[in-house]
Amino acid sequence: AGGEMREVTVSFADLRGFTALAERTEPPKLLALMREYFDLMDVPIHEHRGTVVEYVGDEVMSLFGAPDDVPGHAEAAGRAALDMTRLLAAQHPKWAAQGFPRLEIGVGLHTGNMMVGFIGSSLRQKYGALGDNVNLGSRLQGLTREFGVTLLASGAWLEQAGGYFRVRPLGDIQVKGRTARVDLYEVRGLAAEPSPAGEEALLAAWEDVLAAQREGTPARLRAALDRCLAIAPLDGPALRLSMLSRGDKAGHGT
Repeated sequence: AGGEMREVTVSFADLRGFTALAERTEPPKLLALMREYFDLMDVPIHEHRGTVVEYVGDEVMSLFGAPDDVPGHAEAAGRAALDMTRLLAAQHPKWAAQGFPRLEIGVGLHTGNMMVGFIGSSLRQKYGALGDNVNLGSRLQGLTREFGVTLLASGAWLEQAGGYFRVRPLGDIQVKGRTARVDLYEVRGLAAEPSPAGEEALLAAWEDVLAAQREGTPARLRAALDRCLAIAPLDGPALRLSMLSRGDKAGHGT
């Protein structure tokens, strides 16, 4: 069967610390856990009219907008990603009682034109997507670890998703193989929901961080980062920038 170019949203969700978990868990017990985990993750994807196209180890790749036409596919993908994190958090007490560590995910979201259709050999095919925009979605998922966030989305996704979400701008990066820089946003929740305690203060301090970066004022940057970390000591983006500003970690982007 042939393929087609279509604007869709791709989502990559990856389980944190899976390698260590697999090393210390007996295979039958690990297989049962992963089956339960995948069942859990599939629910919000299907509820928001997404399609799971691949499981790669512990990673779930899904498409919104193909093969079914889904109006508002970027919004649907974002809602599904938030639901995935909530379902996983709610499941923690049960799995903790079984001796498993807290399981968390990182999700990358990107919207763009992709080649969708049946991919494979003459003997075996599956529905999927190909192209630079698919690769970018996967890279965003990988960057969730570097930035210390759960949900990381591109500016292209945000343009399509509208004002349905609370997001935090994280600046832009240069991605290998791309000439244009990619705007990054942390997806923190739905705009219609009340903000968690301290969120407004954190985001106000973060705006000062971005302003100090634009101005190139190190003293203001350090002060703004200190404010962020006083409000949220484990805030991933602030910790990352604090390390970069001290030279503890080299490089920026991927």
